Amino acid sequence: MTSKTFDPVAFIGKEWSIESDNGVNPADLSGVVLKHFLKDGEDYITGDEILERQKGEQPLNADAFLRLWENQELIPKEWYPAAEKGYIEFSGTVLRSSYGRRVFLFLYRSDGGSWDWHYFRLDFDRDRQDVSPHSTLTP
Repeated sequence: MTSKTFDPVAFIGKEWSIESDNGVNPADLSGVVLKHFLKDGEDYITGDEILERQKGEQPLNADAFLRLWENQELIPKEWYPAAEKGYIEFSGTVLRSSYGRRVFLFLYRSDGGSWDWHYFRLDFDRDRQDVSPHSTLTP
């Protein structure tokens, strides 16, 4: 299966753009772990703080998001509980919305058990239920 490159205009709408992409789209998801980046004693963290704390890591990007969205059978079963309680954010790519907001894409599971997606502003808080997939494999 060949991976597509995420195009925010085609996927979301006009005037959307990629601000930065420092993530990866690993073919092998077995080395991917879900992280929340909260420190002990913290209840919340913003997306901007996640960007700071994930430096030196390999977060999954919007290309990985698109591959999983279009091929949901590839989403690891171990991710299901996290996606039912919170969001799985693809923090390797920062998008800029048509309103100028910086956002991450995320996947989640609806009450009916189907997969859905949305985006979340970087200046809003996340808690321990909102996680980001990161590759632990050497690139």
